[in-house]
Amino acid sequence: EIYEYDESGTIVTTDDKKLSGGGLIINIDPQKSRYTVLTSKHLVAPKETTDVYFLDEKGSETDQLFAQYIIADLLISVCGLGTPTPQVRLIAINEPYDLCPFERKDKKTIGHGVS
Repeated sequence: EIYEYDESGTIVTTDDKKLSGGGLIINIDPQKSRYTVLTSKHLVAPKETTDVYFLDEKGSETDQLFAQYIIADLLISVCGLGTPTPQVRLIAINEPYDLCPFERKDKKTIGHGVS
């Protein structure tokens, strides 16, 4: 494998990852075709940079950097019975509980109803 190095001798690579998760529809406004969905904050508002450090023999984190992940692009899409689309509006972010409700306007059905 061929690696690229920066000025300090650190290996620099690009790793395209996709993260997926779920959400719970907590409100539907049929007149406005608006859905409110509760999901995890780390899925829709991740940190721009995450540092990962080596662990010592006891499993404790050291001060030696193992990897640094930098978010280059974020696309939030909602899947329903139609095709995924990225138009959502974040309502709030709750860091301690890792929650983030968002709204999505869509005339198509989102989720699967049970009657």
